[in-house]
Amino acid sequence: MRKLFPMLLFTLLLALLMAVPALAADFTYDDFSATLTVPDSYTMLTTSNLADHEDLLAKQGLTVEAAQADWAARGVRFQAWNAAGDMCIELSAVQDDFAMQYWDVNEVTSDERATYRLGHTSDKNGYYRNLGYDYTSAQWKNGKNYARFLVLEYTRSHNGVSYAGYGRKSIRNGYSIYLECQVYGRSPKKADNNALQAILDTLKFNEIFPRPSSAVQRVTFDEVPPTETNSGKFTVSGTGTSGQYVILCLMRLSGGEPINYETQIPKNGKFSFTIQLPQEGVWLMTYTITDAGKEVLQEDKFSLTTYKKTLLIVNLDADLPEAIVGDTLTISGTTMRQTQVQCIIDGRYQKTITTNNSGKFSFKIDTSAEGTYDIVLTFQKKGYTTRRITSTATRALTEADKQEDIRAQADKPAYSTLTRLLDGYEGRYMVYTLFIDRVEQVGDEWYTFAAMRKTNSGGLRDEVVVRTTTQPTWQPADQVRMYLQCTGGYEIQGDATTKLPCFDYLFTD
Repeated sequence: MRKLFPMLLFTLLLALLMAVPALAADFTYDDFSATLTVPDSYTMLTTSNLADHEDLLAKQGLTVEAAQADWAARGVRFQAWNAAGDMCIELSAVQDDFAMQYWDVNEVTSDERATYRLGHTSDKNGYYRNLGYDYTSAQWKNGKNYARFLVLEYTRSHNGVSYAGYGRKSIRNGYSIYLECQVYGRSPKKADNNALQAILDTLKFNEIFPRPSSAVQRVTFDEVPPTETNSGKFTVSGTGTSGQYVILCLMRLSGGEPINYETQIPKNGKFSFTIQLPQEGVWLMTYTITDAGKEVLQEDKFSLTTYKKTLLIVNLDADLPEAIVGDTLTISGTTMRQTQVQCIIDGRYQKTITTNNSGKFSFKIDTSAEGTYDIVLTFQKKGYTTRRITSTATRALTEADKQEDIRAQADKPAYSTLTRLLDGYEGRYMVYTLFIDRVEQVGDEWYTFAAMRKTNSGGLRDEVVVRTTTQPTWQPADQVRMYLQCTGGYEIQGDATTKLPCFDYLFTD
């Protein structure tokens, strides 16, 4: 029996260790009464630490300042990045028009849920397209703790960056809740979708809020007046509460009598108007939503519509940026079929294409170099007025961008090669792991004497010199991996002049 005791103890300890759960971060959101858990294997970005993760923001085409504004507008709660830095899971929750209209997708009719779901894939009014999204799949799925969520697949081009991924979206407690998996630089994998689902499976709603009387169901427009038309004909449609009235007023800016349209929303909640502009010009359309007693619930105006029969229609997927973030800029959109589209960027880039029946065009520009980019887009089609769109954008490298560029360029020649071809390496970036020997101050500069090799007996071989403008923190006997720029040779006077490879210190990994 005494011989069995160690084995029993080992088995018990092993069982206890296996029972210890993996560490994770719990998040609680009182505003929409939910909790969520994220494994600790992710690098977490929150509103309080964005400045510490410029490199991850740059992958999304964002600066810290731009990210802060973007997160505030979209209600982003966190981003969880994988170790490779090519996949991010983002949670956002915001009280938008969809949230006010539906409040809780579990409490509305199946027709209303279908309208919300199909709005992602059909996107008739371009709402998601204007945000850069192209949803290729949207299906409802019920969860044990969180009820209905849309299961989404998409591609997106935004801020000059293109990526793809998966999404889980719902509306509950008056919030649009979106858990999104973003994959950069590669195609999404099943493992990415599983990682997203694993986090969603931890979501629990602690309390379900009833729709308050103040949250009147709003009308949502699925199709709105175009900003440009060469036919003058278009559709305005949407969804709302049965019994509400939708009143449209159409006015030509140069004068004339207004044209009014009115309909009462039927039981299925859907309405539609077919509009034909009577003549060319710039038109304004307003809308008013009332209840059955004609009390005004909503009123606003749409963007102006320009009607010209020879107008060559152009719709960019995103506005041309003033500031470029990232090494590539994608300019894309749609125009009319068989249109010649030319993109010229001040001698750096020039390409001309002719659109097919889809009217789509896309240009991918290398923006890795700092500087100003003067962009000119020209659209030509027989029988239509030629159009030119111009813009000036600036590319300024962040410190993270510069370090990434240095990493990509850094060389590591052998010591014998370095010393033999030292003059040719001057100005080149290098990366070495060095053994620190000593540090000497000369005026306002510090010179670190270090070696590339350490012998079995502890001696140092293949000596180099590293110059810094501030006192370094490393100490003798430290081993430090450094990125450096070769400045040539450092001469040491003695019985014979010795010339050691010399570098300016750039940064340490």
